[in-house]
Parts: sequence; structure tokens; C-alpha cells
Amino acid sequence: LHIKLEGMTALHVNWNTINKNQINSIDLTPTSITGAMVGLHSKFSLFTTQRKITNWVNEPLMAIIPGVTLSRLWNNISIFDNTLMIISILVLLVGFTGLLISLFMSLIQRKRELALLRTMGAHPSHLFRLVSLEALLICIAGVSFGLLLLQLIGFFFKPFLEDQFGLIL
Repeated sequence: LHIKLEGMTALHVNWNTINKNQINSIDLTPTSITGAMVGLHSKFSLFTTQRKITNWVNEPLMAIIPGVTLSRLWNNISIFDNTLMIISILVLLVGFTGLLISLFMSLIQRKRELALLRTMGAHPSHLFRLVSLEALLICIAGVSFGLLLLQLIGFFFKPFLEDQFGLIL
């Protein structure tokens, strides 16, 4: 977004304290410039120009190259991102293990019930559908509870995260 310097100055005026008669008399001439974007015709002069601006003796300036700076930022964040990915995979494995254990315990507890259904003439595919339906219901309940918990946590921590860290959920 490119705007005039007067427009940038106007953004910082407290318009609530100004009368309608004073609007045209406000001096919007900027008193200082805190940043500028410089475009170069040659990519080869990029680092030379950056060094000249950064080492300028008359004024303490800092020249950054957005692509290089963002690359460094993503390299620093990638360690954190990879750590979160590993934690997510471990949580997923623990969840699947818990689901498997609950289904296995359910089968052990229902061993006599399944044997009784089998002796009464239930087909093995019928028993398989019953166990599969139970597993599906457990998964749906777990996912629903997880999503509800995520929404509740997001609802309660959203103002805190926005105020303290500027994170918008």
C-alpha cells in the first residue's frame, strides 16, 4: 500500500479532539520519515547498497532486505515448527494407541457376549459390523469432544492471546 507522507501523518492525528472548522487548517507536513523502500535496477548491487546505507556515518540507518530477513525468520521458526510437528505425531500415536486399547478391552469384556451371539446364530460379519459401529461411535465421540474442547479453549484464551502476543485465532 503506497500513500502520501501527509496521509501517514493524518493517520496519527487524534480526530476525536478536532472540530469540523479546524479540519482544513491542520498542517499534515511530516516532521520525520521513519522508513523508506528503495528499489534497485540491478540485483547485483543489492548487498553493496545495503552495506553503504548501514555504514553511513552521517546518520544511524539500518537497511534490510525483506526476502533475506524473512528467510532468516523462517529458518529460526522452522525448528519450532518441526518440534510441534513431532509433538503432533506423538499425540496422534498416543490417541490411536488409546483407541486401540479401549477397543481391545471392549472385546475382552464382551467375549462371552460375542460367543453367546455366535451360538444364537449371529454371522461373523454381523459381529464385525457391531464392533465396527462401536469403534465408529467412539471415534465420533472423541473427535466431537476434541473439537468442542478446542473451541472452548479458543474462546477463553482468544482475548489473552490477542492482547499479549497479537495472535489472532
